[in-house]
Amino acid sequence: GSCLVKFIGREETIAVEQTTLKPVVLPPRAKLVPGQHIRGVYSEDGLWYNAVINYRTAEGTYGVTYTEYGNKEELPVHFIELRDNKKRPQQPEADTKVVIPENLKIKPTDTEEEKAIKKRKIHNLKGKARLQASESDRA
Repeated sequence: GSCLVKFIGREETIAVEQTTLKPVVLPPRAKLVPGQHIRGVYSEDGLWYNAVINYRTAEGTYGVTYTEYGNKEELPVHFIELRDNKKRPQQPEADTKVVIPENLKIKPTDTEEEKAIKKRKIHNLKGKARLQASESDRA
């Protein structure tokens, strides 16, 4: 049988075969400490990225920094997984070449704020390319 799945950060809902789903395994909170390398779901595109834990809040969320782009946000524990040394299947990004427009390329003369804005835009651009690649794989 299949079931309907709503993707994190997306409006769309799709039918997915139950055999392709896996249960959510929450990481042990004792291992979620500052400096721990994890993978987290980025709120802008709903995709998993490598990150590092910075702190834990009183509410039980975790402040993280995504290592590739430097974006920071707070995540609930169910949007975090511990990184392991096992080989993971590559996300579609490996097969998807994203051309960065000239206006988004980081220059030595850019201010820190301009660099951060460009990094976020590049991050979103790559996320959209990954999503399009995964949708075309399903088609």
